[in-house]
Amino acid sequence: MSSFTERLEEARKENGFTQKAISEQIGITDAYMSQMSTGKRMPSDRTAKDLAEALGVNVQWLLEGTGPKRPDLSREEEMSEIISRVLSQKDNSFVKQAIKTLTSLTYEEMQVLEKVVNSLAKKKD
Repeated sequence: MSSFTERLEEARKENGFTQKAISEQIGITDAYMSQMSTGKRMPSDRTAKDLAEALGVNVQWLLEGTGPKRPDLSREEEMSEIISRVLSQKDNSFVKQAIKTLTSLTYEEMQVLEKVVNSLAKKKD
């Protein structure tokens, strides 16, 4: 079975976060994050909850390696979580810009976009 530090590293890398990005996001010092990542320190209950939330994993899996890795979410909850994680990153990626643009479209603009996307999808098939 993997250790807390291995699970933390796995979840962090899967989400594309640096140690510094996670520490900034959950409001802990870089030193505390480093100590957890090397196994010198275990997180407090609050920090473990914040880490699990930021990484999109179950706190029980993160701490003990038991239970499902990811929480059971509805499709809407899963999409909301993905969007939140993308928007919380500091870079100005295409996906981030696309999400911001989508949220500002009118109903009519969304219908036009839907037609374009459907057309592109048909071309790929």
